[in-house]
Amino acid sequence: MKMKFPQGSDKDKTSKKLHVKNVAFEATRKELRQLFSPFETTRLGYPKRNNRHAGFAFVEFETKQEALNAKMALSDIHLYGRPLVLEWAKDDNSMKAIRVRYAAKYMDQEYDNPRKLRRSSTVVSKKNEV
Repeated sequence: MKMKFPQGSDKDKTSKKLHVKNVAFEATRKELRQLFSPFETTRLGYPKRNNRHAGFAFVEFETKQEALNAKMALSDIHLYGRPLVLEWAKDDNSMKAIRVRYAAKYMDQEYDNPRKLRRSSTVVSKKNEV
């Protein structure tokens, strides 16, 4: 029996990269590599935020079929008591794109914070007085 997938379904979005969400902060890069070791992976991205892991990772596979196999095999797995959420990664979720987005977000927060603006303006005015 053939299954029909509606347009825009998960089947249409397959890629060679998975976005792994809900990763426990205690999990290490080594443990994630071990988890995905039965599948042919090429890269594992495990970003950090404030000197600890950000709670998500990206795993890139040799082929789309390997990514599909990993997604199906590990869809119900728990790591440190937390269920991993595996989704197809979008093209704009490369590590470089994520760093750019976080840097932009950080810069926006820095300039939107009135305390930081006041401090920087007082520093500037003190320099002018000297």
